Amino acid sequence: MMKNKVFLVAILFFVSIQTWASCPCSSVEAFFVSPTTPHIIETRLIALLDQSTKTVDIAMYSFTDDDLGNAVARAHTRGVKVRVILDDTQKGAAGSELNKLVEAGIPVRIATSSGSFHHKFVILDGTVVVTGSYNWSEAAGIRNWENIVVLKCEELAKVFTAIFEVLWTAFEGNEARKCQAISSKTFLSFPSLGGTDQISISINQDCGWTVTVTCPWVSVFPGSGSGPGQVRVNVSPNTSPMGRTCTITIANTNISVFQQGTGIKTRDEECLERLNRVSFGQLVDCPGIGEIIATRVINNRPFTSLRQLTAIHGIGQARCCYILRCIGCEDLCNKYCQ
Repeated sequence: MMKNKVFLVAILFFVSIQTWASCPCSSVEAFFVSPTTPHIIETRLIALLDQSTKTVDIAMYSFTDDDLGNAVARAHTRGVKVRVILDDTQKGAAGSELNKLVEAGIPVRIATSSGSFHHKFVILDGTVVVTGSYNWSEAAGIRNWENIVVLKCEELAKVFTAIFEVLWTAFEGNEARKCQAISSKTFLSFPSLGGTDQISISINQDCGWTVTVTCPWVSVFPGSGSGPGQVRVNVSPNTSPMGRTCTITIANTNISVFQQGTGIKTRDEECLERLNRVSFGQLVDCPGIGEIIATRVINNRPFTSLRQLTAIHGIGQARCCYILRCIGCEDLCNKYCQ
């Protein structure tokens, strides 16, 4: 079956050569980027995507450009019929737009074959073809020497559309699914001496994930993976008297990290640490709090000030004081809950 499909693609390619010779293109544009002239192609592509009204068919090897991903999602939201085919490597690639597209409701099929899916073209509204060396990636936009041509030629667009339909059919059954990672932990706490911990990740087997960290004193291994797995977290010693916070993100799931300081804590610092360590169950048991408010408190950690409590929806002066009372810091109620 695959041989027949490849043969048909070859025929269509031959037809495209014949068509090109007589194609009355109404417009031909060429764009180039280099490390000293970035974003030119990206800007033109975004404009074309924002102007689309009917269909957008994308065949791309690498798709990691966030701005282009947003433009594709906008087209889908406007009611444009969008279809995307990506190389298999995009399932676990750092910064891949795959999950964003799928979560937006855009049908995406993954090209799985013995060779790389090295196409780089898009057909817009059945009349415009954009193709060239340019992957839809951050590197292509700012670091590489790349090119595209924008061809407004309906006959040529028909040929590219026919090839896209063959590819779309060839990878039927390889639809990308929503990839929502579930972390075994949402909050990690470490002493000033540092230490290690482990986070388990639950995710579909064919879903890739990457890990990002917002601070230099936390390191993780591995930094990426596919399917269920575990991430080891290492925290360096903290020589400051103050505690510190950090955020680990695994496939769009945030894990808050808090580390104690080494010095003698003030009363405010002691209570802030208690607030960042109190458990969900302890908060639920606080009079006047309950599960909804407790969840909001947990989701807003780590706190850098007790005053942030009153900024949470549903927590006024009274509930702020209830929470401080539960963690043994009622004496700070007048200072932070007004």
